Amino acid sequence: MRPVELSVVINRPIEACFAYLSDLGNDLAWRREWIEAEKTTAGPHGVGARYRLTGALLGRRIATVYETIAYEPTRLAAWKAVSGPLPLSFTRTFESVEGGTRVTMRYEGDSGLLRLGGPFVAAIGRRQLEGDFPKLKQAMESVAS
Repeated sequence: MRPVELSVVINRPIEACFAYLSDLGNDLAWRREWIEAEKTTAGPHGVGARYRLTGALLGRRIATVYETIAYEPTRLAAWKAVSGPLPLSFTRTFESVEGGTRVTMRYEGDSGLLRLGGPFVAAIGRRQLEGDFPKLKQAMESVAS
């Protein structure tokens, strides 16, 4: 699958954006595909932390477990699916810009299955993420600084 990369500027400090978006449990508030989100490992967020995100498709619950593979406070966080239907990895990077933070999200498929349907899956993923960005901005920017 060809990587999907999109950016959004959030009118909040980089520390607030990183704290919110490096915790996949918060994705439940702004990503429409998730109906449950839970950190499944004890301890702080960081490399090795795991999260189970559950979605629903055609009436079936589908869980994916993501493991944090990179974590640099206020700079980047990255995850890789360790179980679930789609072998994806994704990175969120953070950059201070005038008036807020530019958050860039990059998703990549890690298997032959995604290579086969890559363009279709990438197009769906891009549209879904673009559609979720307004909800993310609203959730982040409505919080008092």
